[in-house]
Amino acid sequence: MTTPRWRALSIALATLLSCLLVGASGTAAHAAQAAPAAVLPPDQDPFYQPPAGFEASSPGTILRERQVAASTYLIPVPARVFQVLVRTNDANDQAIATVSTVVVPLTPYPGKRPLLSFQIAIDSLGRDCNPSYELRQGTELDSTGIWTPLSYGWAAVITDFEGPKMTFAVGRVAGHATLDGIRAALTLPEAGLDVTTPIAGWGYSGGGQATAWAAQMQPGYAPELNVKGWVAGDFPGDLKKTLVGVDGGPFSGFTLGAVVGMQRQYPELTSLFNDKGKQLESKIGKQCLVQLVSTNTFQKVSDYTTADVVTDPRTQRMFADNSTGATAPSAPVLFQQSPLDEIIRPDFNIDTYHSWCAKGSTVQYQDYPVPEHVLNLFATIPNSLVWLTSRFAGLPASSTC
Repeated sequence: MTTPRWRALSIALATLLSCLLVGASGTAAHAAQAAPAAVLPPDQDPFYQPPAGFEASSPGTILRERQVAASTYLIPVPARVFQVLVRTNDANDQAIATVSTVVVPLTPYPGKRPLLSFQIAIDSLGRDCNPSYELRQGTELDSTGIWTPLSYGWAAVITDFEGPKMTFAVGRVAGHATLDGIRAALTLPEAGLDVTTPIAGWGYSGGGQATAWAAQMQPGYAPELNVKGWVAGDFPGDLKKTLVGVDGGPFSGFTLGAVVGMQRQYPELTSLFNDKGKQLESKIGKQCLVQLVSTNTFQKVSDYTTADVVTDPRTQRMFADNSTGATAPSAPVLFQQSPLDEIIRPDFNIDTYHSWCAKGSTVQYQDYPVPEHVLNLFATIPNSLVWLTSRFAGLPASSTC
C-alpha cells in the first residue's frame, strides 16, 4: 500500500516534471497557449462586475455563479469546476467583489469531503494574471492546488485574493478574500459542502502571505469555519524588512509591484511619487509575475519617490497594517522556510513565528535547507501533504514553539 509520504512525494515529482517540461518559461507558456475566443478577459467579462447593491450582502455571499471548463498545461481538469463572484472586504473593511474557483471531484468521498483552500502566488498587477482567468485559458503555471486535492478526493477553492484592484502585497485584502472564498465554497449547492466541512489552507510565497493572513484573521473574521490547519511557506511577514532586503536587487520587480499594489489601496502614498514614479502605474500596472520580475531588475524604489518610503510617516500605517503577527491563528500552522531562500529570507517572517508562539498558537517551524525560492517550493510539497492529510484525519499537530 502506498504511504501518504510516498504518495505526496510522487505528486511533488510529477508536478516538478510537468513544470520542467512545459513551464520552464512562463512567458513562453503564455505565448504558446492562446485563450479561446469565448474566454473574455476580466475587464471585459460582465461576470466580474458586482450587481448594484451588493454592498448590503454579508461577506462570503455568492453574488453570481457559473460552471466553467478548466485546464492546466492543456490538460483538462477532470472535475466539476465552478466560479463564484463573492462579496468580500478590502483593507479598510469596504465592500468589494472577487472571484473564487471551486473544484469538485467527480468521485464520491468516503466520509465528509474536506476542502483545501489553495492560495496561488499571484504576485501580479493585471487582472488577466488571476487564477480564475488563467485556469480557463490553461495558462496557470501553478497547478498544485488542483491536481493534489483531486488525487486525494478533496474539494478545492482557489481565490483571486488580490481583489478587483489587484492590490498586490496588501495582506488584509488577501486574508479577507481567502476566507470569504472558503465561505462561498461551503454554500455553493453544487459543491456538496457545508459549515461542518473540514477545511485547510495552503500557500507559498505570495500565496503564503495570503494564507498567513487568512490564518491569523480567521478567529475574528470567520470563526464559524471548521479549520483544521494552515500551511504557509517562505512568505513576506514583515513588509518593511522585505522591501529593504529585496529592493535594488535582481528581484526588485516585486518591490515596485508592491509599491503600486499598496498605492491602489492607500492612495495617500501617491504623494510620495516623483515624476518617474507617477509613470510607474502605466509602465507596470498590468504586468504578470514573470514580466514584472524579468523586466524590472536592479531597480530601487527611491528612484521613483521623493522620500524614503521605509521611514516616511505616510507609509508606517501601510507597513503596520500589512505585516503578520499582530493576531494569532487558532488552528495549527505548518510554518515553512528555507534559510537559503534568495528572495524571502528567514528574517522577513521569523518575528511572525515568535509572535504566534507567544500568543499561544500551535506552530511547527520547518527548515528546508534548499537553495533557490522555486526549488524550495517543490521541496516543501511532500511534507505539506503529509501534514494536511494528518489534520484532516484528526491527528494532533506538533509544535516547535
